[in-house]
Amino acid sequence: MPSKISHYLLSILCIGCLIFLISHYGVQLYQVSGRSMEPTCHSRSFLLVQKFGIPEQISRFDIITIRSEALDNRMILKRVIGLPGETVQIMDGTVYINGSPLYEPYFSDAPALTDPGNASVPIILGSDEYFVLGDNRPESIDSRSDKIGLIPADSITGKVINLTSF
Repeated sequence: MPSKISHYLLSILCIGCLIFLISHYGVQLYQVSGRSMEPTCHSRSFLLVQKFGIPEQISRFDIITIRSEALDNRMILKRVIGLPGETVQIMDGTVYINGSPLYEPYFSDAPALTDPGNASVPIILGSDEYFVLGDNRPESIDSRSDKIGLIPADSITGKVINLTSF
């Protein structure tokens, strides 16, 4: 007959395994670092990130977490603008998708997009590539830059499911 101590240890082990599985394969708490997603997400705030079923469930305007090899495998947070197979271009401060101006409903007053970077010419996304931008366009390193560039699907690690800071 097992002792109470071994019963408690087994319970703690099971809870630890459950927490590990949920945080690595289900949902995870993510702390925002930096100002590139302001005013939507502020530095040092926490977000819930879904990790299961990514990138199959990615849609335009979703906020995603990305493992960036260019930034020493750091996790970064960006908004999806261009989807696989689309053509993205930035002209005169406006983002165009397949030749049509993009309406961005999450901005009451869109930030200035003065630097189109690589998107000054049309960029055709591959079948597993995404174009991402930070909401704070003047302070964001994103798909406009050679440093980040287009995001391959296998670099996407999660999708933000809760924007409530806690």
